[in-house]
Amino acid sequence: MKKADVVVIGGSAAGVTAAVTARRHYPCKRVLLARREQQVLIPCGIPYICGDNSSEG
Repeated sequence: MKKADVVVIGGSAAGVTAAVTARRHYPCKRVLLARREQQVLIPCGIPYICGDNSSEG
């Protein structure tokens, strides 16, 4: 079993931001990011993956 001082549940954009912020503010603490998926699609990238990049209106 892993031990941590800060546990973040969820690895989407907000979870990653929370873990990075915790690490920045508490560098001596152990931060654990727990997520179900191995790869997570960050929502801000969806328009680039699914959208039409043409210049047509």
